[in-house]
Amino acid sequence: MKKLATCAFLILLLSCHSKKTVQDTVAPTGPVVDILSDSLYAYKNMQGRFDFDSVKWNLVALDTFQKKILLKNSPFGGGIEIDCNAYFLSKGEKTGSIQPLTLVCTYDDYGAILLLNLNDKREVISWKELSGGVCAGPYEADTGLQLCPRTYSVIKAYNDFDFYALTETDLWTDSGPTDSLAIIESKKYRITIDTAGNIKQKMMDSIVYRKWPHK
Repeated sequence: MKKLATCAFLILLLSCHSKKTVQDTVAPTGPVVDILSDSLYAYKNMQGRFDFDSVKWNLVALDTFQKKILLKNSPFGGGIEIDCNAYFLSKGEKTGSIQPLTLVCTYDDYGAILLLNLNDKREVISWKELSGGVCAGPYEADTGLQLCPRTYSVIKAYNDFDFYALTETDLWTDSGPTDSLAIIESKKYRITIDTAGNIKQKMMDSIVYRKWPHK
């Protein structure tokens, strides 16, 4: 009964490792704004649900210099970091020497909330997508049309939180795929981050739900 209740709840929810040190002196185009300045972030130690689809876009954008520092070896490496759109979202509480912060990033078919972990030299030593990612779909599969995964995180502490991934496949019918006949897979992971900034992920639950029309 607990899994069935979890399924019903989950159905309702469907609808950037850099080694470069920040030099806090002068950027090529002018004075550097400290990347950890509270004035840049919309939230301090934001908690609760991190969902890319629910982001409010009144955020401070990263300038070119800041993107080079924070996004060089993220999903936007190889110079692409200059072209992506990135915004400061939240700065979390430090765990030891690890400073977590979150950014909202978009580029072509990519959109995500990224968690970055900085060491005491302000180097990004690890990162994770808290919500979103690449979405160029939907994608055709043998059984139907697979929609882009819906992912989000629920955070109370930035070093220990839950990550959810929901994938829906609308099944083929004689008239094409339909969302009234669907297979929905839900996975829950526990994410932990140690004092060195290493990210570990462990699956906690996996549920497959089949949606059929009411007769």
